[in-house]
Amino acid sequence: MELRFRATMERAFDQVREAVGREPESWLPGSKRADGTLVVDLGVGGPAVRVHRFVQVAVGPVQLFGWGIVVPIEWRAARHPRLYPTLLGYLRVEPLGPGHSRLRFDARYDPPGGPVGTATDRALMHRVARASVGDFFQRLMGCLAQASASPGS
Repeated sequence: MELRFRATMERAFDQVREAVGREPESWLPGSKRADGTLVVDLGVGGPAVRVHRFVQVAVGPVQLFGWGIVVPIEWRAARHPRLYPTLLGYLRVEPLGPGHSRLRFDARYDPPGGPVGTATDRALMHRVARASVGDFFQRLMGCLAQASASPGS
């Protein structure tokens, strides 16, 4: 299953590129190191009621492509990973005129559980995945905006 998110940020491309070049904990939302592993809080809902799960995250090196950058991001559930899909995504950042950048997060996952898991995903779980990854993307934009506003921090 594929997920795609796009947005424009009011930050210059060079600022965002520099922020993404720092340690992932400085720009990934809800991230921390646990026993040397990068972990992110992934979920849906608001402050009063939030359903969440911690995922182990691997962030690849920043790579140049065309006129922008791309960063591979992979995650799997920190607990009971066989019960949840592994997601492989790519964060793309491109310049979009003076003082603006375009962010894209394109991801793919395969539901666990064979044909039954695929049917369940199509009926219900894809909406949950879309909501939780969409929430992650919105929080990611906020973290990148903050990280790119304070150079070198």
